Amino acid sequence: MANTNMYRKHYYMILILAFIVFQNINADSNVTKLISNIDGLSNNSVNCIWEDSEHTMWFGTWGGLNAYNGREIKVYKYNNKDPNSISNNIVRQISESGNYLWIATDNGINKLNKTTGQITRYYLQGRNGQIPDAEKTYIIGREHDGTIYCWHKNKGLYVYRNNKFDLIHTDFTSKVKYMSVTSAGIWFLFNDRSVRFSPINSKTIILKESNLRLICNSASNLFVSDDILIIKKDISLLLYDNYLKLTRTIPLMSKLQISQVLFYANKLYIGFIGGGCISYDFLTSSYSPVAGVPSKLSVFTLFVSSQRILWLGTDGQGVEQLYRYTPLFNTVFSPFPVRCFCDYRDGQILVGTKGSGLQLLNTVTRKLIGFRNEKNGLISNSVYALCKNDQNDIFIGTDGYGLNILNVRTGRLKKLQIPSIYPLFRSVYNIHFTNHGSVLWLGTAGYGLIKMDITKNGGTYIVKDLKQYSSADRPHTLNNDIIYAIASEPDGSFVWFGTRGGGLYRFDVNASSICRLDNLKVNNALTNDDILCLYGDSHGLWIGTSYGLNRMSPSGSGYSIIKYSDRNLSSSTIHGIIKDLLGNVWLSTSQGLYKINNKGRIENYTIKDGLQNNEFSDGAYYEDEDGNLYFGGVSGLNYFNPQKIHLRNFVPQLDLCGLKIYDRDVDIAPFMRKGVLKLKYDERNVTLNL
Repeated sequence: MANTNMYRKHYYMILILAFIVFQNINADSNVTKLISNIDGLSNNSVNCIWEDSEHTMWFGTWGGLNAYNGREIKVYKYNNKDPNSISNNIVRQISESGNYLWIATDNGINKLNKTTGQITRYYLQGRNGQIPDAEKTYIIGREHDGTIYCWHKNKGLYVYRNNKFDLIHTDFTSKVKYMSVTSAGIWFLFNDRSVRFSPINSKTIILKESNLRLICNSASNLFVSDDILIIKKDISLLLYDNYLKLTRTIPLMSKLQISQVLFYANKLYIGFIGGGCISYDFLTSSYSPVAGVPSKLSVFTLFVSSQRILWLGTDGQGVEQLYRYTPLFNTVFSPFPVRCFCDYRDGQILVGTKGSGLQLLNTVTRKLIGFRNEKNGLISNSVYALCKNDQNDIFIGTDGYGLNILNVRTGRLKKLQIPSIYPLFRSVYNIHFTNHGSVLWLGTAGYGLIKMDITKNGGTYIVKDLKQYSSADRPHTLNNDIIYAIASEPDGSFVWFGTRGGGLYRFDVNASSICRLDNLKVNNALTNDDILCLYGDSHGLWIGTSYGLNRMSPSGSGYSIIKYSDRNLSSSTIHGIIKDLLGNVWLSTSQGLYKINNKGRIENYTIKDGLQNNEFSDGAYYEDEDGNLYFGGVSGLNYFNPQKIHLRNFVPQLDLCGLKIYDRDVDIAPFMRKGVLKLKYDERNVTLNL
């Protein structure tokens, strides 16, 4: 016996696990996803959709009933050898009352027990066979108290009471084209296009045409949504409340045949068999096409589920999901990797790229425009480091020899003049100031560590002294000349720098000496000696490597190192580290962005959340004067207000949807007692599928 509990995995869990890639990620947009026969749907022509109280989605198609739990689809089809199968594969309507689903097909009504999976067929005195009486012979409606009514086109009106369908005698059976039920009562669309109404309840035994109230003429269809009756009349939609009052008349802008009208959040959604879906806004009295729905897509039915997803059943294309997505991050794509940032002026951010020189980011328009390149004074179009000093000048490190300096006030770009007595260097990957800007530290790719004493005289910077520390020194001070990361302690006594593969070093400013971390008193080794980024705060030093994150704090006369052991974080390449105004630490990695809050909770954001890519660039991280964070990557950049970034706080209900005992699949129902799983003492080896 089938057990539908195993299909109650909530479809909206996929919203927590992953978002679909979307086209316009800098503005609210509809995210779309198609579910079709490729995913297990029994038929791509979908007549009706329902969400049950356990949040399983049900799809009625031209080829069977489908239960979708967000991950898997369970198909129910007619089988003449199985009395516990549905009565017909053409499913027209689905409704719910208590623990039962009611399914109207072209040949019979089916009651599905959601707990046991038992299916009971009702033919309403019709023939119990495979050949339907006619298309849409059975029409069901549900009253607010859960009472189920059924209209049989040849036999009239039935009500389900006392575990069976009882006939309500009518004298107008042959005149009815369609029936709908609201909490006000029952509505009939007659063949003469008149709409008539009568109160009804589960005790009603007879309805006469003379007692029906005429609502309107010239109607062509009825729809019920949110307990509102909607009548299609000529080129208008008429909305009636439960007091039978006409509350609104909405002119139609299309002559296409309407398949479904849905009321939700002050809008009417209208699907067309001829293709497309539009919405009517009650506040503005205007129509607009529903974004994400092709104008040629034939829509059979519409449904809005509890997680505000709009579901469309289509003719031949399966089920389409649409939901509104507000991007967490501002994203700007670039054909060149983004390597560094710096505040410029007028709210603009200077962006260094690998191959396209300096760009200016307008944070309002979210656009990059060219700013400086080799043709107008930039040493190289590959810009790896930007740093502004106390005098509002921006020092620029590139792949070329030397340094550029940009005057923010005038916009003039110069090259720092370095006396020829000092060694040449190039490929500056990090720029760091100490001593109120008078000491300049440079991390290079291949030229070790550069320390300069500089001063500004009449608008021009003068290099008073320059020292280079590299593996060529005797005795050796470094064992690797590639330095991507530099950070200093708050009191300026020590400067830390990390090398690519050579570990972490400490420069003692007072003693002008360098010591490798291994030679200091530490309680632990780093996760890796390939160091890509450093971030210092009042508690110590954050160290990002090509294989994991570390945090180092003073401890007595030495240091204590903590390795972050989160499964994903420990194996990630850490490209950037920065702390926001609330004390959360943000990491740019090879697996997207991570946030570590002040309680140690770790959150991960990826390209599915709107990032430019899961891979970010070494050293491309920045915080502006307003506390906004910037991260550069291989496909562009992201910037955001960290206080507005958080994971969805929705916690889905977990249901037991599968059970194995000694690795053998078993039906859950016999083991359930009042919602509790009961196992025998010898049934110890079990597997639960949640």
